[in-house]
Amino acid sequence: ITHVLNCAGVACLEYHAPDSTLTYRTLFLYDSPQQELGAVLYESLAFIADALASGGKVFVHCQQGVSRSASLVIAYVMWTRGLNFLDAHTLVKEARGVAEPNAGFVCALVAFGKRLRARPLTAPSPTAASADGGSTPRSAASADGGSAPPSAGGGSSSSSGGGSGGSSGGSSGS
Repeated sequence: ITHVLNCAGVACLEYHAPDSTLTYRTLFLYDSPQQELGAVLYESLAFIADALASGGKVFVHCQQGVSRSASLVIAYVMWTRGLNFLDAHTLVKEARGVAEPNAGFVCALVAFGKRLRARPLTAPSPTAASADGGSTPRSAASADGGSAPPSAGGGSSSSSGGGSGGSSGGSSGS
């Protein structure tokens, strides 16, 4: 593991942050249907994509590995594999059986899927912000050399690119 996406900075400390071998990104998300997921979605996808493009492996986690990190892994799988929410959720759930985004995150992910279908994403620049204020995630080319978006994960798994909930950027969880 080279990168850590902590989705629960409100509850989980960066225990290994001083370790210079890990690159951390911490999100202060609550596992609440009222929590805005869109505000961190593209930043998270870019973090995972950049890590994977550089040959890294990403561990995506939250407090329980159920909702917050699972949601970001599902978003990454939707983006990289062109799947709708239900198919991406099923894929992540196969890797992390407890993956179950809360109702608010499900709504945000369904809306994200609609945006993806309306305006398919290709391999965005790893560091460039989107010109339209955030309707397209930033990322690097996929690990397979294609132009697919990055993987996301959460909970308690790691990733080396491509896969779900435990791969493709991590595992899933709250």
